[in-house]
Amino acid sequence: MKHISKLLFLPLFLLTSCTISFEKSSSVWERPTTETSPIEESNKDSTKKSDEDSTIQSDDSLSDGSTSSKELPDTVTIFSINDVHGSLELDTENRELGLARLEYAIKQDKDYDEDTSIILNGGDAWQGGYLAYKDKTMTDKILSEMGIEFLTLGNHEFDWGIKAIQDNQAVAPYPYLGCNILDKNAEMASFVKGSTIIEKGGVKYGIIGAIGADQESSISEGLLEDYYFSEDLDLIQKEVDYLQEQDCDLILLSLHDSVDSPYTLSIANTFTSDAIQGIFGAHSHRFENAKIGNYNLPYVQGGSNAKGYCKMTFNMKSKQATNTYYTNAYSSYCDIDENDPVLNSNIQSIIDEATQQFQPDTSLCYFNGDFRRYNELNQFVPESMILAAQKQGLGSTHGGNELLAIHNLGGIRSNIASGEGTMRKLYKTFPFENTVEYATNILGSDINKMLEYSASCPTIYASDYYCFMTESRTALDLSKTYDIVTISYVTGTSYFKNAVNNTNVYPLYPDKTAYYTLDLIADRISNPAGQTFYASDYR
Repeated sequence: MKHISKLLFLPLFLLTSCTISFEKSSSVWERPTTETSPIEESNKDSTKKSDEDSTIQSDDSLSDGSTSSKELPDTVTIFSINDVHGSLELDTENRELGLARLEYAIKQDKDYDEDTSIILNGGDAWQGGYLAYKDKTMTDKILSEMGIEFLTLGNHEFDWGIKAIQDNQAVAPYPYLGCNILDKNAEMASFVKGSTIIEKGGVKYGIIGAIGADQESSISEGLLEDYYFSEDLDLIQKEVDYLQEQDCDLILLSLHDSVDSPYTLSIANTFTSDAIQGIFGAHSHRFENAKIGNYNLPYVQGGSNAKGYCKMTFNMKSKQATNTYYTNAYSSYCDIDENDPVLNSNIQSIIDEATQQFQPDTSLCYFNGDFRRYNELNQFVPESMILAAQKQGLGSTHGGNELLAIHNLGGIRSNIASGEGTMRKLYKTFPFENTVEYATNILGSDINKMLEYSASCPTIYASDYYCFMTESRTALDLSKTYDIVTISYVTGTSYFKNAVNNTNVYPLYPDKTAYYTLDLIADRISNPAGQTFYASDYR
């Protein structure tokens, strides 16, 4: 039985599903070792678990009866990386290996077999690193050099808009997967495939790609355009059926979603291990290793930002996972010199060429002490926003309403380490292209309502929008009228729209086509050049 009766899920499907028609056509991806499903034409950081290695041994007894007449290896091990976020090179400040060292770590793993092992990619690969931003095709090139043969799209692949995905797909060395990424006609997006087949060492791997069904909310509406992520499990079932028809030896789900999300759990409660043998996850940036759902499907996730990886070992007679595992590889491989011949020279060449092309990156200021994303930056960022608005003639100092600056914590991606402040370092911290805006005449009580909405928290101090400050540096006055300085991501959320009605929202710099948080912080720290900012002033 591939999955339990759909009657059990009928109420959910009546509320959330779309009727999809599927037509098979030949794939455009024709390579000797890789096929793709022909079903494409109609179709917040959580607290991490331990950074130490984690292994779960299967209690399942192994069958001695082979399910295939062809000769297969006794065992195979599949590896996966996820949420690379443009972390292409070694970054000691953020404890990121970069992809050359991460590839070496995987291929030094005791279970890696160059004849049979494959490496999966769970999405959120492009956005977050300076070089990856400057050359938006670079990440795909490097991942391909690692031997990766597809990319499951994550929510942050949409940060640069649909056109960027289409442009990247046109030159990518592999297909993009996302069986539940649908357009307004409820058909699979033209820039993705539902699944792909990889043949290696006599093993036929069928890989399905999908993204968490609730992740549209983390993408600005203008960037997502007319696409949405469906929770209809029939979309996955169609890919399972196809891959079984193609006699795949293993069927795996590359899922850009966390282990505890409703969508992941609905999959694990529906599909047996005869249909999907394992789930390789992503999105939450955690190292995760568990058996989930009604059928104890194995789920693993390998952290984020090129810090580690995860893997599953399968017995090829039983077609069941016998070992699931993750590892944080940074401390073991960070000391390898970039010129060491053990590293992939092609990866190093791509990075070196980009570094030379985009490196002009002089020091703008000096940060004395670490500015951490949940601490000092909570004050430094909104203070910088208020100063920028004051320069535009806004605020009580110019006879207007008092200013209140709000930035979401998720939009501040990493710490700024003590030392020289450069654009390259700033981009790592502020990689999102959210324009800076201001909104006028908003009651403090409505602002408080919006802040409390943000993360279903009992107080504003635990919310995702704790990064805020009033112009007078005093507490929020619920009876007072403010002008807000914020970013387009905040004004575009349902929290803002539900709490604040009939609000006038304007760009902070009307003469600029775009002015991002990155620009705002860069303007502050570089004028005058060479100034020093002390972390102790923001604690």
